Amino acid sequence: MKTLLYIFPGATPAQVREGTTRHVSRPRTQQYGFEYMASLGIPADAIGRDDALPQRLLHGWLGKALGYRARHLLLYFKTRPYKIVFGAALLYFLPLKKIFGGKGKYVLLNIELARIVRANKERPVRYRLLTLALKQCSAIVCFAAIQKEWLLTECPFLEGNIFVVKLGSDTEFYQAVYEGRNNTVLSVGADTGRDYATLFKAAELLPNTQFDVVCGKHNLVGIESIPQNVQIFFNLPIDELKKKYETAQQIVIATHDDTYTDGADCSGQTVLLDAMACGLPVIATRKAYLEDYVEEGKEAVVVPPYDAHALAERITRLQQEPELRLSLGKAARKKAEESLSLKDMAEDLAVIFRKVLEDSSGSR
Repeated sequence: MKTLLYIFPGATPAQVREGTTRHVSRPRTQQYGFEYMASLGIPADAIGRDDALPQRLLHGWLGKALGYRARHLLLYFKTRPYKIVFGAALLYFLPLKKIFGGKGKYVLLNIELARIVRANKERPVRYRLLTLALKQCSAIVCFAAIQKEWLLTECPFLEGNIFVVKLGSDTEFYQAVYEGRNNTVLSVGADTGRDYATLFKAAELLPNTQFDVVCGKHNLVGIESIPQNVQIFFNLPIDELKKKYETAQQIVIATHDDTYTDGADCSGQTVLLDAMACGLPVIATRKAYLEDYVEEGKEAVVVPPYDAHALAERITRLQQEPELRLSLGKAARKKAEESLSLKDMAEDLAVIFRKVLEDSSGSR
């Protein structure tokens, strides 16, 4: 059997499948250390959702008819030659593993398990199916200690199978920029855990400050008006987004609090890491996962959730204190390089993969 298969949620770049991931066209943050696995002694392949069908069928009527979940179901049959399968969408085809069997071990990447468990807690049949699926996982990888804590509270049967690995930043794709930044406040993210309503209220309090918001159209549903000093960008190409990271004065990661039941468990996490790699000063809504990534006041400024006045005050302070901005940016970049790199993440994941392989060998 082959050793390890990464499953990515979207179309897999050819560079990833071929193992030539050291390119400059896209950040590798969400490749989760794939490129380092071979050097760590764990040969790995990668596929994505769009690999469920041959390319000639993918863009035809069949490809259009098959949705996100159906494509992942079909991917199951491509996982069978592997000892370990790793990805965030494994829950979609764990039932097929129960039906058809197979020797492969599944390592689930926890992006939104808290939301999924909460959404199904009052649905006995679905909840039972969910717990059965989770029991088939040999390991669950969380990106924050709070995720592990919450899962063990709700699903104590997972004791011993949950691990915490910090998300890594792409410090090669994103380079630190400390000079020549403009006066714009940037905000990025299409996850449904974002709180743009509070951000816009803060913008109203700062009419002379320009805000650039990169989000999805769904993020604006229910928001009655957008302040005149806010410019919205949808589907921004990565090179243009990178330019905004490099030229903005500061970034605001406005999210809902930890009790919010929609979106990713650690909403804003990828943007946080990308901004840190750029040396871009960060203001973030207080969420428990931040404790694993930044020290408040050193690598990021943290504000209470849903408090537009506090957010506006922190933005103003950063505008007025260039020394503080520089200090935050340099400390964030240093943290990203020293303990939050893609290689750090890969090394931690490799420990888990080896454990799963050893457990598998010992159970024969």
